[in-house]
Amino acid sequence: MGKLTEEEIEIYFTLKLSNALPDRELNSLNEMMEDDPALKARWEEFCLRYAHEDVDSHFARLHDDRLWEPLAPIERPAPVIEGKRHRPLSILASPKGGIVALLAAAALLAIILLAYKGNYFAPAKPKLAVNGQAQPGKENTRLILPDGRSINLDDERTHFSQYGIQFDRSAGGLLVKAPAAMNGTGQLIVPPGKIFNLRLSDGSDLQINANTIISLPLTFSGGKREIWVNGEAYIDVTKDPGRMFIVHTRNGDIQVLGTAFNVNTYDSNHTRIALVSGAVNIQTAKQKMLLKAGTTATTISNNGIEVHNTNSDTELSWKEGRYFFQNAGITEIKAILERWYGVSIVVNNSASLVDLRFTGGVNKDEDIKIFLDNLSAVTQVTYQVRPGQVILN
Repeated sequence: MGKLTEEEIEIYFTLKLSNALPDRELNSLNEMMEDDPALKARWEEFCLRYAHEDVDSHFARLHDDRLWEPLAPIERPAPVIEGKRHRPLSILASPKGGIVALLAAAALLAIILLAYKGNYFAPAKPKLAVNGQAQPGKENTRLILPDGRSINLDDERTHFSQYGIQFDRSAGGLLVKAPAAMNGTGQLIVPPGKIFNLRLSDGSDLQINANTIISLPLTFSGGKREIWVNGEAYIDVTKDPGRMFIVHTRNGDIQVLGTAFNVNTYDSNHTRIALVSGAVNIQTAKQKMLLKAGTTATTISNNGIEVHNTNSDTELSWKEGRYFFQNAGITEIKAILERWYGVSIVVNNSASLVDLRFTGGVNKDEDIKIFLDNLSAVTQVTYQVRPGQVILN
């Protein structure tokens, strides 16, 4: 089984991140990443290390003629396809064609990818976190009961109880078992800097993003199951043909019987629903539609519904503790850092940062200074870290 070299992987990923990879090769690479979790993880780590500006500067360095003059033609072994050995391929180094040679390498790699689909890509080594002063907030995830009493849900015990309610996390997400007589709607509050897994009484699973409030009955009764989402959650609904599952948001309702989808309401003017499997009905004040798997709907207050294909890298990466910025401005960067790290982000000289655009990633499990160093390396932003606060200039 063939194996790509580190140089070949870097070239392919560099072209992809810089939007310079031809469509045919891009489709082949994307297909491989869908089939190979190790390759996809390697690509995500690459995105966390680099942004478009950084990769473009790398391209510029490759234009230096001195880098190409010593290179002789590079012979590659012929791939074996259906038992036949084809003629060897070679990349001819050009003293004045750095980018041309790089694109030729990409074409070669496309052939290698097609011939050796399923290659092993060694996972990237994890980065060491830097101990900074800005630490995530200490606020606990908590359940507010209908009568106002509060329960700390960050208790690490597998089984515990409080106020007559049993809590069980043996199956993964925390299962709340309340007495049938305990009526009313409670609130589950996930603070900035945390992600929480919850299992509802009907067996449905929720993965809840930071800075989110889920309003829900402690036990489902009657002919429907209803929750309210203010923030973001990935919901895997247990099928129950006799009881509709309804998710309420400020910009519309989502009705399902059994499916998996992501709902994001952080923007008060928009609600985004990314459907992973099954189908859901979406209803706003002006429009109703059926959403199919693989698509994302954006409900806009007072303006109906817009639909587009789902980009799982941007819509669902938060579930793995990652967030990818796509040409993001300072407002989006500020909001994500505050939500994920539980710190206050102060933007000085904001007028000079209005036109800032950044493409890259942030890993929630790494120290915030790693992201800030990457941001500073590819933009003109400087920063100061204080206890509970980051100042951007």
